[in-house]
Order: sequence, then C-alpha cells, then structure tokens
Amino acid sequence: MSIQSLLSELVAFESPCVFNPYNDICEVFDKKNANLIRLNNLELILAELSRKKVESIWIGRDLGHRGGRRTGLALTDEGSLAFASDLWGVELQKATKGMAAYERTAANIWSYVGLIKSNIFMWNVFPFHPHEVDRPFTNRSYC
Repeated sequence: MSIQSLLSELVAFESPCVFNPYNDICEVFDKKNANLIRLNNLELILAELSRKKVESIWIGRDLGHRGGRRTGLALTDEGSLAFASDLWGVELQKATKGMAAYERTAANIWSYVGLIKSNIFMWNVFPFHPHEVDRPFTNRSYC
C-alpha cells in the first residue's frame, strides 16, 4: 500500500463514537485546517521513514483525547512535537489553538525515545480517538 492510499483510507473512516483526526475538526480546540495539518504531519513522518531503515515499531491501542486526537500521531502529544520533529527530521506543526496539551503516556514514551536515539515508527492498532457517546473528550468508546 502506498502512503497516499493509506492516508486516503484514514481520511475516509467514519464512526459515531470516533474522532478522526485526519478528517474531523474539533470546534473547541482546533485551528480551522487542523485535520489537514495532522494529515500532513503523518505524511511527512511516513515519507521520511520510508527513506530510512526503521529499527523499531512501537504500537499503542488508540489515540487519546489529549495526545493523538490533537496531533494525529501515535503516542505523541503536543508537548512532544518538537522531539518528534527532531527524531524524524521533519517540521511538524501544531494543529490546535492555545496552549499545548500534555498526556502522560506520550510524556513517558518520549522520555525513553530521547534515550534510545533510533528510527522508531509509532502506530496505533486503532489510529483514531474513540470516545463515549456525546462526550468527545473522554477516552474509549462504549458504543
């Protein structure tokens, strides 16, 4: 599968209890083109990693409301975007308005990534943010 095919598949996904960071816009926190910023960030990383040898793959469950929902990147919150930019050698952009949000799992992950210094690909089994019905800032869906 090509990078563009994967991105197209991600953008097309819809579900009532899921925020798709590559297609949806959060009216509370997002810039008006946040979905495109997140999609571009992911594309930059995938393109860069396709040119390098990936030495390790780290897999999470799904995107959290303070991390991947805002960044579109697995195991990465806004406080980690600068570290992610350095690791992957790309210029990642913040897709939300206001102060950066921090998430505990991402902070822990990135504290170790900085020590390892290898080409790591991070992904989620479910690359979207599942949430409870009518509660978009919760984690995990009960739909």
